[in-house]
Amino acid sequence: MSPLRTDILLAIQNALLGEVEQHLRAVAFDYSASIKYIKLYFYLDRMPNEEDEEWATNVMTEFLASFSFKDFDTAQAECLFSNSKNNMLNPFSGFAFLRKEAA
Repeated sequence: MSPLRTDILLAIQNALLGEVEQHLRAVAFDYSASIKYIKLYFYLDRMPNEEDEEWATNVMTEFLASFSFKDFDTAQAECLFSNSKNNMLNPFSGFAFLRKEAA
């Protein structure tokens, strides 16, 4: 049985506990049950660096710990810089975290 959207959202939020830093703007996910694919997108308010990529990989590892190894064949994490307004960010399959920002 494939993970439900709510399971994915809760697992992302759980993986983010104690991990949200000042430069994190949003976390979106892209999910396909048919091909067992999940990708987490971490929107930052600055250009990502190597430490950000390592941090994103750690968050992905925490996320995956909430599921069976059979639930996903492909799991990826990507850090993206964006200074666009929140309503212009691509949510992919949905947002799990979105920082409140001035309009």
